[in-house]
This record gives sequence, C-alpha cells and structure tokens, in this order.
Amino acid sequence: MLLRTIALTVTLASISSTAAAQMSLVRHDRAVEMRASTYGGSTPIENTLTVTAPDDGEFLVDQTIQAMGPLGSGTSTGRQHSRLLPDRIFGSGHPNASSSAAWDTQAFGSASSGSEMGVVFDLAQPVTYTLTGALQFYTNIGVSGPAVALLDAFGTTIFLHGQNSNGTLTLQSSGVLAPGRYTFTAHAASVASSVMVGFWGYVSSFDFEFVVEPLFTNYCFGDGTGTACPCGNSSPAGAEAGCANSLGQGGALRATGMPSIANDTLVLQGTQMTNGSALYFQGTQQVNGGNGAVFGDGKRCASGAIARLGTKTNAAGASQYPDGADQSVSLRGAVGAPGTRTYQVWYRNVASFCTADGFNLTNGLAVEWQP
Repeated sequence: MLLRTIALTVTLASISSTAAAQMSLVRHDRAVEMRASTYGGSTPIENTLTVTAPDDGEFLVDQTIQAMGPLGSGTSTGRQHSRLLPDRIFGSGHPNASSSAAWDTQAFGSASSGSEMGVVFDLAQPVTYTLTGALQFYTNIGVSGPAVALLDAFGTTIFLHGQNSNGTLTLQSSGVLAPGRYTFTAHAASVASSVMVGFWGYVSSFDFEFVVEPLFTNYCFGDGTGTACPCGNSSPAGAEAGCANSLGQGGALRATGMPSIANDTLVLQGTQMTNGSALYFQGTQQVNGGNGAVFGDGKRCASGAIARLGTKTNAAGASQYPDGADQSVSLRGAVGAPGTRTYQVWYRNVASFCTADGFNLTNGLAVEWQP
C-alpha cells in the first residue's frame, strides 16, 4: 500500500444501551497520502503530503499537490469522506494521479495517492450487518485494485470484496456477527508514471456503508416513559428496567448468546428482582406499541401468542432461563422460523408496597431470531 503505518488509539466509554448503540470503537486508522515527483536534467523534485484522521468522528479530505519541473510533472489528489458512528461506518475514498514528461531522455513525471481506512470495534451483543456500496478500478497494468474487508479477532475473514478488473463492483453483503472484536478495512490507490516513451497507471476508489443492528432490544421501561407505573414507582431513568419493586429498583431482563434456530445458545437473565418465583415467558408482540400496560405493580410488555418458558426461584434477586437441563429457548418457545419474539419475567413481590396483587415484572426484551 501507499500509506505509511498509522498508530492512533481512541478508547470510548463502554456502551450499555442495546437499543441505541452497538459498536464500541477501540481503534481507528484513517489517512490519505499523496506524492508527486518529476525529474528533468539533474534536479529531481518531490512533494509529499499525508493527512490522518484527528478523531473518531467525521473525516473529510480533498487536497491536491504538484511537483513541476522543466521536463516533467506529477499531480496527485487525495479524497476521503468517512464517518464513524455507534451503529455504522461510512467511507468514500477517491484518490487520483496524473503525470506528464517532455520528449527528452531524462524527462520523468510521476504521482501516487492512496486512501485507507482501518477501524477496530467491539460488539457486546450479536448483531446483523449490512454492507452496501461499490468499488471502481481502471488500469493499464496488472496490479491489485481497491478492497474492503472484515476480520474477526482470530484473523478469520468474514468478508473480503476486491476489484481487480476494470469497471465497477457492486457491494452487497449481509450476515450475523457474534459478540467480539472485529477489524474493518478499506483501501484504494492511484498511480501515474510518464517517461518520454510511454505512460502507465491505475486509479481505484471505494464507497461503502457498513451498518449493524442489534438482535436484542430492551423496551417498555418503568422509568416514567410510556405507560406510567401504577403507584408512581418509577425506576431510575437510563436503567432500562421495569417499575420499581419493594427493594426500590426495577427488575431487569437481558440476554446473552446467539438466537439462532440451528444453534441456539440464547440465555435470558433476570436481575434486580425480589427473591421468590419468577416466570420467564415469550410473546410475539409488544403491548401498546412497546409502551406496556399496567399489570400488578408493574407493566405487561410482551403479548400475542404467549409461551411459558419456565418458572425459576430467584436467589439474590436473580435467575436465568435456560438453566441446567432446561430446553433451549427456541425449543421451549417453539420458535420454528426467523423473526421477532418478545420476552419478559413475571416475579413475586408479596411485600406490602404498591398494589394488593403481590407481583411485578421486568422490562421487555425483543429478540430477532436468525435461521
């Protein structure tokens, strides 16, 4: 590649909201490098410029450099417009180069330009990804063209798209990524060289958008949003939990593993509940558009076709399903096809606290099941 090694490190705060943000950026390397040179007689002239991304947000470059001599010239242009967001990476790199040489045995002109991106990110939960865009490549010599790639923490290639023949390659890729660390790269370059007897060169570019969407989404919180809790027993804003129980906190439902019908490792984890019975159940819809409806001391969030997964006994306010010899969630819930299912935990809270019903519920959890 034309670009020198870049070593930039940005550590972002941990991202906990499954609904709003999915990628925690660990490192990014984005740069544009340009070189132009000319040689005529005995005086070589060279001009170089390297521009690197200053932060983890938007990076916009559009610069041109030249090297002009009496018998040759080189002109290099480097362009990149890239953005890093919590749920997507956008990049557009369009380097270009041109050169000329007079009719002289010592005349020479050259230019080179490169645009490159490298982004390392962590996923705390499984996501679906979509890559769209295009690669373009034009050359009169045999060289490698532009490419975009995604690798996991072990160096295994998730996807690699490269364009090594003249024309445009449309990018269209999608799939599922498990929690872990990934490296996304994109590069393109342009070279032009002229001597008195000929010219050779190539030009390439990339345009892409890489988007991730969570397979788990918390919803229906007891924090005063949506339907109000029955006794003004709201949980703290940002906790993404149900209405507060007699312990002063809302029950929380989260998930780990992969919701895959073929290889189900999904585990539902309830915390911040009172000790006693806890029923894990599955639905096919969200109550009241995700706002929930008053039920006992809390809110009912999951509805539609209900499947009871299993009853557990909370210890230290926590339990999970499946546990031990339990059937998997997909088997117990009869999830036979991909799609969205909703989950919630109903738990006993018999202390004199809110209503006389003696129970409360966690927040709701929507899961996107994969094949």
